[in-house]
Amino acid sequence: MRVLAAPPRSVYHTSLMPPRPRYEYQRVFSATAGGLLLFVSGLAGCDLSYSHGLFQGIRRADSPVWWQVGLGAALLLLAGFFARRVPPRAPGR
Repeated sequence: MRVLAAPPRSVYHTSLMPPRPRYEYQRVFSATAGGLLLFVSGLAGCDLSYSHGLFQGIRRADSPVWWQVGLGAALLLLAGFFARRVPPRAPGR
């Protein structure tokens, strides 16, 4: 039954996954995750400057937290710049 449910490991590994994670992908992911966190929480009015741990100590603001929105937008632009610099996959891989 497993043969029908999933392709063989060698085909799956070589066709969908890069041979090893590269730093180009890591910095794109990190900049995107940080930018989205700051951008969305800033628009929602959650001030993250008082937070500690994972979303503990967050204070709500009456309006958007503009420094978080700006920093999040800058990180998203940086992630886009990093994503453009990731080399394309070689054809036939």
